[in-house]
Amino acid sequence: MKNFLYSKTYEKHINIFIEDDISKIIFNKYKDYFSSLIVLESNLRDIFKSKNIKFIRSGKEAKSLDKFLDLSNIINKNKISNLINFGGKELLNLCGYTYNSVDFYKKLLIFIPTTLDSMIVPPLNGFFNLNMNFQENFLKVNGSPDFIYIDPKLLKENPKLRSKKSFIYPYFLGYLNNSKYSQLCVNYIKKNEKLDFHDFVLNGMSNSLSILSSFEYFPGSRLKYKLFNKTYLFKNDIVDIDSVVYLFISYLSFLNGQKIESVYDLIRFINYIGIDIKRIINNFDLSNNTRSFKEIILKNNHLKEIMITNQELKNYLDEFLIFIRGELFWVITQTRAL
Repeated sequence: MKNFLYSKTYEKHINIFIEDDISKIIFNKYKDYFSSLIVLESNLRDIFKSKNIKFIRSGKEAKSLDKFLDLSNIINKNKISNLINFGGKELLNLCGYTYNSVDFYKKLLIFIPTTLDSMIVPPLNGFFNLNMNFQENFLKVNGSPDFIYIDPKLLKENPKLRSKKSFIYPYFLGYLNNSKYSQLCVNYIKKNEKLDFHDFVLNGMSNSLSILSSFEYFPGSRLKYKLFNKTYLFKNDIVDIDSVVYLFISYLSFLNGQKIESVYDLIRFINYIGIDIKRIINNFDLSNNTRSFKEIILKNNHLKEIMITNQELKNYLDEFLIFIRGELFWVITQTRAL
């Protein structure tokens, strides 16, 4: 078993454990535990079975106000103090938001990420969000889990938990670390039935923890809300949007001295996993931007935080769109195989 200790503040330390089958151990420990509630995504119904479970459909619906009110009512009615949550980022956000905003006697908030992206980049930003008024992350509350248990074996045994698109997160981590991890993502997509996910998830999560420890946020998490309005984010697939945001970061890194080949490689990979770049770039919206912000890019093969003004963002975006829409882009995506 691998154990990591992550801390964003002196007051809160989060224990993270990675081990095959640990999800079953945690489930069996708490399924009949007094004052505990296990919340699972509905697509896990055939994997974990017990009477004292709350199932919630995955996806953006999980972060709705209705689901929050329903879960809050169950917690208060049954005098719950331990909230144990199995799911992807949306469900973990719902449970974290509920746990930290409802007034009840609290003991433990436990997360068991069950999707590739939530394992590789676990929810450690120090806050949770809900969607409301047709806007992504309209509501926010501060908080963090007490424990995170990551079970890579879930991905190997349950292909539905690792969509092809979700490999953009480990691929981008490989790009940020100038490592062969990106190429490994391609191998896992092509041969994922035969490969073990333990070391793959462990390496990716270790890299993301290193970035979070240094900068306290993941690259692109701020830029995303500068490039798109919250209504568009609410109505569209966040994985698709994140992919284009990462592509823009790679372009900014190119402007700061990184090789253009890395941008081409990322374009081909995004195209390979089935994301329509052209559709997404047509929905950039800078109309609500007024403030400068910090973002993480690669410079001289090292991660560096830079300040970007609103005018600079507009200029960079204009250049990026010319580049993406240019003839060279279409030649690369159509003639060079991944």
